[in-house]
Amino acid sequence: LSPYSVRGAVASARALCRWLVGEGILAEDPSARLEKPALPERLPGALETSEVLALLGAAASTKHPQRDVALIAFMVETGVRVGEMVGLTLERLHVEAGIAVVVGKRNKQRFVPFNGAAQKALRDWLAVRPASLSTVFGLSRWGVGPLLKRLAVKAQVDPKRIHPHVFRHTSATLRVEAGGET
Repeated sequence: LSPYSVRGAVASARALCRWLVGEGILAEDPSARLEKPALPERLPGALETSEVLALLGAAASTKHPQRDVALIAFMVETGVRVGEMVGLTLERLHVEAGIAVVVGKRNKQRFVPFNGAAQKALRDWLAVRPASLSTVFGLSRWGVGPLLKRLAVKAQVDPKRIHPHVFRHTSATLRVEAGGET
């Protein structure tokens, strides 16, 4: 059995024994001697460069290729949370300067730098973006996940691995590998 399964079984046994002691069926708790196994440290999952490139390729052939490429490039390069990205307005996006001012948890603002592929992709998207959109990408936080899953299927990347938060891990991993900080 895996350490996770054993820990779950120990927790269940302890709960049962506490109940049995509380009901007076047992005089003492025999589960007090049980030890939970240590769990291996899990590193957060990050996408391989080839997977990111496959997703970008799939995004380039969608109904909204400029938006979808810009979305992926921006997420990979900046590591923003999905809520920060979908709430980004044109007033807080400074493409030429390569800075976005995102509003995150607890309504905190932070400056997020970007350049390279994200800058070019955003320029391409803004050139064709409908003016009627209230945010840069015109998506809700609930629309991003399904979009990413569709792109994963199209790119032949395991869709179970693709969710908005994996791009934060990917961005951090790429920064560390490039010699920067997270």
